[in-house]
Amino acid sequence: MQTALWNILFFFVVIAILITIHEFGHFYVARRCGVKVLRFSIGFGPVVWRRIGRDGTEYAISLIPLGGYVKMKGESADEPEADSRDARANGSSNSFETDFAEIRTGEYSDSDSSSANVSANFSSTESSSAGSAEDPDSFAAQSVGKRALIVAAGPLANLFLTVILFFICHLVGIRTILPAVGHVYPDTAAATAQLQEYDLIKSVDGSPVENWSDVLSKFMLDLGESTTLEVRGDLGTGATRELQLSLHGVEVAPDRDVFVQLGIEPCVGRVTNFISAVLDNSPAQRVGLQADDQIVAVNGNPVSDWYDVTSAMKAVNDPEMVVAGNVAVQSVSLSILRAGSPLEMSVTPELISVGSDSSEKRLMVGMVAKVEPIPELEHTVQYGPVDAMIKSLALTGETSLVLLNAFKDMIIGALSVKNLSGPIAIAEVAGASASWGVIPFLWFLATISINLAVFNLIPIPVLDGGQLLYCLYEKLAGHKPSARVQFYLTAFGLSILLSLTFLAIFNDLMRVLSIIAAEYHHL
Repeated sequence: MQTALWNILFFFVVIAILITIHEFGHFYVARRCGVKVLRFSIGFGPVVWRRIGRDGTEYAISLIPLGGYVKMKGESADEPEADSRDARANGSSNSFETDFAEIRTGEYSDSDSSSANVSANFSSTESSSAGSAEDPDSFAAQSVGKRALIVAAGPLANLFLTVILFFICHLVGIRTILPAVGHVYPDTAAATAQLQEYDLIKSVDGSPVENWSDVLSKFMLDLGESTTLEVRGDLGTGATRELQLSLHGVEVAPDRDVFVQLGIEPCVGRVTNFISAVLDNSPAQRVGLQADDQIVAVNGNPVSDWYDVTSAMKAVNDPEMVVAGNVAVQSVSLSILRAGSPLEMSVTPELISVGSDSSEKRLMVGMVAKVEPIPELEHTVQYGPVDAMIKSLALTGETSLVLLNAFKDMIIGALSVKNLSGPIAIAEVAGASASWGVIPFLWFLATISINLAVFNLIPIPVLDGGQLLYCLYEKLAGHKPSARVQFYLTAFGLSILLSLTFLAIFNDLMRVLSIIAAEYHHL
C-alpha cells in the first residue's frame, strides 16, 4: 500500500512539472508575441481552483490532471471572453478545452452541413467576439510565423527541460554499469560476431557508449541491419577488436529482451554455480534445494558457472519443444555440494505463464544464481560544464531520433504496440527512480519530458504537431484550412489520441494482471 501511494505521489509530481513547463512555453511565447492569454490551466475539464492574476490571466487547476492548456484571445469563434471564462469555471459549458482547439458537444454547422455530434472551435477562425483579427492582442491576428512559434513553444520547452536535466545529471555524475558481456550463447548472432565473455563494448557504429542503455539506443536505430562494434577484451584491458553484429530478426517488445535475442547476457558480476535464493512454492524448494548450495554437475555433466547450469538443463528439456507440447518435461539430476558434503537431487522444471498477456510459456525451476560483484564494472560518469552540455544536447538529439524511429516502426508494424506504456507504468518507474535518489529521478523526468515533446510534435490534429501542419498549409496555400476540414481532422486526431491512450492503459492492466496471476500461481 505504501509503495502504491509513493508511486502515485511521484506520478503526480512528474505530471505537474512536465505539464507546467509545456504550457508555460506556450504562455511565455504568446505573451512575448503580444497575445492576450485568458487562461493558464493545469489539467482538463471543470475548473476546481482559479485565481485572476494582475496580468488579467486566469490561472487554474482543472479536474483531469493528465494535461493542460493555454487559452488565448482569438482562439474561439463564438463566446465573449468573460462569458467563456465563467461558463467553464462553473462547469456549465459543454466544451472541452485543449491547446489551440476547443472540442464541443453540440451542433456543428456550415454552408454544407447542418448537424453533427461534436463540434470544434479553432484558432484559424476568421472572426471572434473574444478577439477578432482586428485586435492586435488576438492570436488570430498574428502572422503565421508567430502563431507557429507559439504552437511549437510547448514541445520546445520540454526539450529545453530535457537538456537542462541531462546537463545536471552529467555535471553531478551518474553511477552506471559498463557494457561488458557476461556470457555469449552458442548459435546466436553474438556468437557469429565472435563476441566473448568479458568483452567491453566501447562503441557502436563509431559512437562511444558508456552503458547498456547507450548500446540499446544505438541498436534501436539499426534494427533489421548489421552494426559495427568496437570491443576490448578482459573488461577493457585487452586487445581492441572490430566486429559486425547482425540485428536481423530482433523484436522489440516488453517481454522480449533485445540482448537475449542476440545471445548476449550483460555482465553484472561473476555468475557462479552457487544458489543465492530459492523461490517459494517452486520445484527447487519442493525437492529441498537451499541457498548456498553449489551445483557441480547436471545429469553427470560438470558445470563451472550458472550459464553451464542453464545450458545443461536446456539440453534435457528443450524449452521450445516442451512449450509446443511435443515432448513431456523430464526430471533433471543435480549433483550439489552443501557445506562441502556431496548430495544428489532430482528436480522437475515447471511450465509457467509469463508475459503481459500470460500467453508465453516458460520452464521454471525456481533457483537464483549467486553473483559475485566486480568492482570495476561500476563507475561514475561525470563531466565538466562544457562537456556536460555537449553530451546533454547530443543525448537529447539522439533520444529524439530513437523515439521518432520507434513511432515510425510502430506505424508500419515493425514495432509491437505492446511497447506503449500508460500511467500505471509511468507511476511505477517514477516511484522507483525517486527511491533510488535525486539523480535517477531527474534522469527519468528528462526521459519522460523528451517523450512528451516528441509525441506532441507528431502531426496529429489536437497535438501541437497537427497545429504546426495547419500553419505550414496556410503558409504554402495562402489561406487557412476551412473550419469544416479542421473539424473532421480534429475528430480524427482525437480518435487516434484516445485509441493510443486506451491501448497504453490496456497494456498496463494486462501487465499488472500477469503479475497478479504469477503471484497467485506461486501461492
